Amino acid sequence: MKEFINYILDLGPAVFLPPLIMIIVGLIVRMKFSTAFSSALTLGAAFLGMSVVIDFMFSAIGPASEAFVKNTGLQLNILDLGWPPNAAIAWAWPYAFLMFPIQIVINLLMLGFNKTNCLNLDLWNVWNKIFTAVIVTGITNSLVMGFVVASIEVVLELKKCRFNSKTNSKNDRYTWYSITTLYGFNSCSFSTS
Repeated sequence: MKEFINYILDLGPAVFLPPLIMIIVGLIVRMKFSTAFSSALTLGAAFLGMSVVIDFMFSAIGPASEAFVKNTGLQLNILDLGWPPNAAIAWAWPYAFLMFPIQIVINLLMLGFNKTNCLNLDLWNVWNKIFTAVIVTGITNSLVMGFVVASIEVVLELKKCRFNSKTNSKNDRYTWYSITTLYGFNSCSFSTS
């Protein structure tokens, strides 16, 4: 049994942390354990699959980009692979799990003070705030500053949600949804120079 638990833990937080949170949230909202567990397994498999694809991309794209530079003479020092590597970086961060309670507390406080009309239960896109915290922590060397800036992103998302729900109700028959994520906060490139 100990070997099995160590095997699961060795897969990293990206594989077991979000599914564990999925089970907990599912049980809180009174899902059957079997349904919550099934959802968590699906999410864990998705993360594992994403890790495999990202590893393959890096191993395939690295040599291809080096050959491109060699054959064309161009010196390109930025490689944009899109959101998957950013999400992988976010979920692999050892403090990633702290962003969930931070986001939930901020959301509940803003609901309580009538500063938003949105209850954000989007577990997937919390990686955006985690990634912001990772980048800010890396730049400032301050974990606290990373979470402060990520918390500001949560507030801005919830404010955007309130605005979006008003504009959606004018243009749409559904007034109960909104898109909260602020992808622009996470658009960044990594330079090798």
